[in-house]
Amino acid sequence: MAVIGSMESQENAHKLAADVEARTGSELGNRSVKVKEKMLGNKRYFRVIIEPSSSRAQAEYVCSQLRNIGFTDCFLATHQ
Repeated sequence: MAVIGSMESQENAHKLAADVEARTGSELGNRSVKVKEKMLGNKRYFRVIIEPSSSRAQAEYVCSQLRNIGFTDCFLATHQ
């Protein structure tokens, strides 16, 4: 999956997700922007992700497209 951001603030994660949706429009096709909670150690983070991606190549393509429009922090993750 493509991860656009990971932050401690749930509010900021939702703001980022809304910004991605507004700036990408139909470019994401049947993919959706979601905010998922992730615990790392004893810290809670909120990841902004693009789902689904059926393959690594597809997720890399999504990140490439997002980087082209300014979301330069996009990275790939294999699990939530």
